[in-house]
Amino acid sequence: MSTLRRPYTSSPELPTCGLIELFLNRVIEFPEKLAVIDGNIMLTYRQLLEKVKQFAFVLRNSREIMLEEPIAILTSKGLDHIISQMAIIFCGGTCLPLDPTWSDEQLKLRQSDTGFKIVIADEQNIHRPSAATKILIFYESLDKVKDYQGLSHIPTSSKSRSHILFSSGTTGVPKGIQVAVHGIHRLNFWFQFKPSDRIAHVNNVVFDACIQDIWCPLISGGTVINIPKELMLDPFKFAEAIKAYRITWVLLTNALFNAIAIACPTAFETVDIVVAAGDAPNTSVMKLVIERGAPGRLLNGYGPSECSILSSTYDVTLEDATLGTMSIGRPLLDGDYHVLDENLRPVAGTDVGELYISGPGLSPGYLNRPDLNEKSFLNLRNLTHGGPLRVYKTGDLVRRREGSDLLEYVGRRDNQIKLSGHRIELEVIEAFLAGTGLVSAAAVIKIQPREVESPAFLQAYVVLNPLANLDSLARKVREKYPENLVPRLTPVDRFPLTPNGKTDRKALEALCLESIEQDRLKIKGNIDISSKNLLTVDKLKLVWSEILLVPLEEIKPTDTFFSLGGSSINIASLISEIYKKFNFNISVRDVYEHQTLQRMSSHIESDFCPNTKTANSKDVRNYMINDPKLADELVPLPGPISNWRCTEEGDVLLTGATGFLGAFFLQALIELPEIQTVRCLVRAKDSNDGQLRIRKNLQKYHISIADSLMASKLTVLSGDLAEPLLGLTPGVYEEVARSCATVFHLGAHVNYIQPYTLHRPANIVGTLNILRLAVTGRKKTVHYSSSIGAYGAPDPTASVKNLAEYLPEDEPLDAFINGLVYDLGYSQSQFATEQLVWRAIQRGLPISIYRPGFILGHSKTGYGNPHDFFGRVAMACIKMGYYPLLPKQRNEFIPVDQVVKQLLHISSNHKNIGHAYNLVPLRNSESVELNDTFEMLSRCVGVKLKGLPYQEWLQELSKPRNSNSVLKPLIPMLQEKVYGGLTRWELYENTAFYETTNTRRAISDSDDPQGCLPLDESLLKLYAIRWLQQETETCGPAMRSGHIHAKKNKPPRVPHSKASQSKAGPEVKLEQGQPLDFRQVTSVPHA
Repeated sequence: MSTLRRPYTSSPELPTCGLIELFLNRVIEFPEKLAVIDGNIMLTYRQLLEKVKQFAFVLRNSREIMLEEPIAILTSKGLDHIISQMAIIFCGGTCLPLDPTWSDEQLKLRQSDTGFKIVIADEQNIHRPSAATKILIFYESLDKVKDYQGLSHIPTSSKSRSHILFSSGTTGVPKGIQVAVHGIHRLNFWFQFKPSDRIAHVNNVVFDACIQDIWCPLISGGTVINIPKELMLDPFKFAEAIKAYRITWVLLTNALFNAIAIACPTAFETVDIVVAAGDAPNTSVMKLVIERGAPGRLLNGYGPSECSILSSTYDVTLEDATLGTMSIGRPLLDGDYHVLDENLRPVAGTDVGELYISGPGLSPGYLNRPDLNEKSFLNLRNLTHGGPLRVYKTGDLVRRREGSDLLEYVGRRDNQIKLSGHRIELEVIEAFLAGTGLVSAAAVIKIQPREVESPAFLQAYVVLNPLANLDSLARKVREKYPENLVPRLTPVDRFPLTPNGKTDRKALEALCLESIEQDRLKIKGNIDISSKNLLTVDKLKLVWSEILLVPLEEIKPTDTFFSLGGSSINIASLISEIYKKFNFNISVRDVYEHQTLQRMSSHIESDFCPNTKTANSKDVRNYMINDPKLADELVPLPGPISNWRCTEEGDVLLTGATGFLGAFFLQALIELPEIQTVRCLVRAKDSNDGQLRIRKNLQKYHISIADSLMASKLTVLSGDLAEPLLGLTPGVYEEVARSCATVFHLGAHVNYIQPYTLHRPANIVGTLNILRLAVTGRKKTVHYSSSIGAYGAPDPTASVKNLAEYLPEDEPLDAFINGLVYDLGYSQSQFATEQLVWRAIQRGLPISIYRPGFILGHSKTGYGNPHDFFGRVAMACIKMGYYPLLPKQRNEFIPVDQVVKQLLHISSNHKNIGHAYNLVPLRNSESVELNDTFEMLSRCVGVKLKGLPYQEWLQELSKPRNSNSVLKPLIPMLQEKVYGGLTRWELYENTAFYETTNTRRAISDSDDPQGCLPLDESLLKLYAIRWLQQETETCGPAMRSGHIHAKKNKPPRVPHSKASQSKAGPEVKLEQGQPLDFRQVTSVPHA
């Protein structure tokens, strides 16, 4: 359900008059009741009306005031400002609050935007420069005004514009947001303000909540009580004021609420209603308030200014606060919420989408900004059965709670950043930090250092709880996030706030950049890195500090390069700097195997040289030889093999469902009618978190599975391949072992940089644990997805004539170990894992091995893994205009839907058990060499690509103008010479063909016995579209500079005869032979 309806079946009867008319009615009803309290000044409704009339008389005599004319107010919060607003409304004008802390230039900009001709100012601001007529507001001098008694108000209606509020400008140029009276009536009706209410006026005059502070009580007969700023800055004095003034209602920003609640949790215990809004809520602080000093109701408020202050609220419970999740509630009164994807279509189930709001509470729009109105206020036809519906595009990402119609806030779309190829919502990390219980407030920002060569990183500023320490928080963060997403943690006493009371992220960013610069200057001024007296460990510490931008004093000998914020992107700089400073060639593997400062410096001090075959490579060879022997413990179970696809069975275990191939395979499995249960092993904190990870992964690849199928068939097991019993409880493990008929083991750790030792736990030990499950409980088959990477590079020590012409399917891989010693840690782990599986087959376990070629996207939609190696290489080459000349090499590409189809078909026949299958194009005679593939790419995209010798191509890739290349994290691996002055990629010269005898036989009775054909131009063109689209989606519009058109009159020739009809996004059809000019790209067809 993507539309969240209002709680009312029909719109309530709201007043049709303006604000001043309702206030005048309250004066008649409660003339002697207190209306405003500001320090020692207390005004009744009768007295307040008198002051309003007096100042309105001054306004009218200054010049003629047009209906809804903007009149600026340049005063501090308090009585003068309240009277100014009311007098403007009395005269039929529009209130335009200005912040006295704004610079003269900012004030001038607001005047230029609105054209206001009158500015009301207090004594402190009357001398500020302005071209408008200035009118002094001073409460005590109003009694001097005469002849005002007969003054009458200008009638207005609920459709009138009452205010113009300028946005903070934190997301761009400030915008003038128009507020209609109807929106204030809605808020007043929703909260049912009463004459007995005493409302705390705490919000800045330019913050939309200030309207509620002032007008909701005054049109309801309540009392406005101004809380001075000095009391708000002292939590204990604020708490005293709340009790002394007998406050019943207060709306404040989450930042202010957190600051007060942390110091004085009981501050709100006497208040009837507390609304915290403006920022994402901190559930741990709310929990503290509920447990220590709960108000009558604690509400999480949500609403952009464009939707009249608040558009929904949610009553916070202790259960919500304890679980660490918070809903934004249901829409107020006559509004509706719509959760849509990037193509303005409703999202499915609990998928994340952008929130669009409809209803009469919407702003009339931005003042004098038709360009912004067109982008933000849309008329959509697909949301109702009637005509177009006007909606506001919030930019907020939300999702529906599991099993509920409530929405949860995920983050801002403009706070969704790209870092190291990952899309990240900063608010999600902030919520995690807050949920640890160790911090009372957290703000995460992306820092892009001023130095071009320094990669961006995440910086988290935190306010630690009294008994918490930074080490404990850092440990929890490292457990949660991969190394490149771990933010640097800096404790602060409090956050800087914007005038509106929200966390000032720009000030935090400036603070971080200034700190970096100071540390850099301190290092340069005090330390001579060329000094021979400097110890290796101290010199290396300087290198780390310069690369990671971490102060020297924060780097300890036991710290690892990655725990301080290092990532695969930084490794290239580290290797280069170590060579410059120490004249020492350190390898990528060494960086991972000597991660601490102490171990890395000791390694440099040794005479070890990694560019030849050494003890290190011998260690890896020993691992690859000995690890497979772990399978010798396995004892096969007796009895026949059951048919996992028969209706009596239908219980399947799947690993790797959060990966690329696993996502498409999960869809295929779950849509088989005979399958009743698909159990997915997922690394997650619990099954709900695992379910969310799976759904996000499906969304990433534009895969749609019916909610009913997911609910009825999918079971998520929160576990870990590398842990005993797969990380499951003994009871769950036994139940899985007893119930499952087969296991599809597609899960693996894949990293192009990390060594064998870091792949070993998930890949070798993880597969062993899967096989242990296979010989526990009932007898079950295992279908293991390996890779053609398990063959490794050709043996560099052998002559070309002695190299294999074909790589066999049904033989263990012992003969290929010589080449694998110099290959990637991932390929080495695939070799050892497959050898382990072969030993298990030889011991009688019913297992099949599948070796897919290089898996690319879906053949109909083009959607695939945007971070795969070939996709990165292709995009980098297009942007550089160069590709590497790598003769006699080939990558056997295969669409993901073809892998799924063949894997399903082969695994369904028990005759195929005990064999290996190379899932690659079957016609070796049509196999395309890599250099020819790059030439084909050049023709597809309309960009002339020039081939360069590999080392020259690397030099081009390493130039500063390519510093943002998608290949940057892989540069260390691409540069590292591993044998005879050659890199790993160069060692793949003289690639053999892959035998496909078993595969041909196994699919001969399928509906597609020809399998897939080699990659052709039409399909490569489709992939290129998707690579670009997925990059622009993560990088934003800055990546775009023109147009790609996908014509829909001729379908492409796909590289197999009968493509799977997977519902993985819409099919894209391209005209044969039409090039895509990537030099003129602004947008691409969306799914």
